[in-house]
Amino acid sequence: MTKINVDAFREKVLIPRKFDKPVHIIDGFSFLFIRVGSIYVVCSTGMNGNASLIFQFLYDLVDIFRSYFDGKFDEESFRQNFTLIYELLDEVMDNGYPQITSSDILQEYIKTTNKDVSLRARLQRLALQSNAISSNNSNASNGSSKDGKSMQEITAAITGRMDWRAGPASSYQYPKNEVYLDVIEDVNLLMSRTGEVLQMNASGRVAMKTMLSGMPEARIGINDKLCVSKSSSSNPNANTTSNNNAHIIPHHDASKNKAAVGKQKGTNYIHLNDIKLHRCVRLGKFDQDRSILFVPPDGDFELMRYSVSNLTLPFYVYPNIVERGTPGSTTRVVYDIRVESKFNSSWYATDVLVLVPTPENTHRCNIKVNNGKTQYQPTAHCIKWRIKKIYGGQSVLLKGEVELTRLMVEREWARPPIKMQFQVRMLAASGMKIRYLKITENTLNYKTSKWVRYITNAGSYQIRI
Repeated sequence: MTKINVDAFREKVLIPRKFDKPVHIIDGFSFLFIRVGSIYVVCSTGMNGNASLIFQFLYDLVDIFRSYFDGKFDEESFRQNFTLIYELLDEVMDNGYPQITSSDILQEYIKTTNKDVSLRARLQRLALQSNAISSNNSNASNGSSKDGKSMQEITAAITGRMDWRAGPASSYQYPKNEVYLDVIEDVNLLMSRTGEVLQMNASGRVAMKTMLSGMPEARIGINDKLCVSKSSSSNPNANTTSNNNAHIIPHHDASKNKAAVGKQKGTNYIHLNDIKLHRCVRLGKFDQDRSILFVPPDGDFELMRYSVSNLTLPFYVYPNIVERGTPGSTTRVVYDIRVESKFNSSWYATDVLVLVPTPENTHRCNIKVNNGKTQYQPTAHCIKWRIKKIYGGQSVLLKGEVELTRLMVEREWARPPIKMQFQVRMLAASGMKIRYLKITENTLNYKTSKWVRYITNAGSYQIRI
């Protein structure tokens, strides 16, 4: 990369204002850029680099500059802080690889008030002081070891620092050590009127809340297909669910859900797609055996996101909606809708809402249900059917008719789909299961209370009529 290549980007992209795409390939080099106000932050590479990583680095770089420039990111701030900018760039990237992108860590070592602010300069200064002490003082060994220790402490802090669990381990003290883990999935469905699934997927996330003392290490196993194939090939006789420290306790009364938890051993393994992990996760271990090894942040955080295309639908809707009237004029619509729950009978869905569409010229509704309550919403052109609770394997019915007002010009009803909202606890529609959850803290060596909960929500759940 030479100045000629940089000028080529300026002449071919910036001057003609070709901002229709964030990536341009010029003379064999890829230029990726973002715009913040009047400033363009550009990264160039001659390799097939990871575009997502590069853009994330550019946005993190902007956040770092803003933290140093009192929230500003403009030309005047750049003119007044040229030296500081070079020092920051020297620390955040090394040989083309991002290194430190946490402004909290950088501000501990790169000060805006000192002349010699860079970490490298501090390490060099400590080394020079150590050499001077060893050559001029009779007590050289003590002095050099002290400065050498200081230099090692700075290096260890900047390279092994976990900014998501900042501070010494002694600053995290809890009388009772607990971990709460929620597997939350949003089911998206588009089904035809004949019951054929046109589109189906689930987007899930694993949310955690940790209240752990010291500096613990957590390990989580999931029933991902790749995980099972790798573990079985390396140890065919391994029993991944027999570890005494890997017990799982549901979020509410554990004694009532032993059967539900025990079924995890026989659960079919699933294939997760589009996995996104929190930066505390050690990716090397995850790629190796699909176990999630990490030092958890304190408090609430989102550990991972994923998507699944094969899942078990919690609800099936069987609509039978017929328009009646004289030829060329519809006077009423007859409804016969059955909703069936397809999950375990010991579980139940709460806050169930079924939105049944009606024509815009609806005059009167005469609807009866065997569970819940209905209400006609004229502004939304639908019947809201609310059900507080539906147990697994249960069917609920809606029957009735809607009278229509005659129109001067008859218009065909578009028949929008039925929509559903619900929440089912202790159910993961994708079959996602936490196989084990281990917490280890070698210094304090305490016992941890672990709570795991599964929640399935309705995302875009639609059934055509």
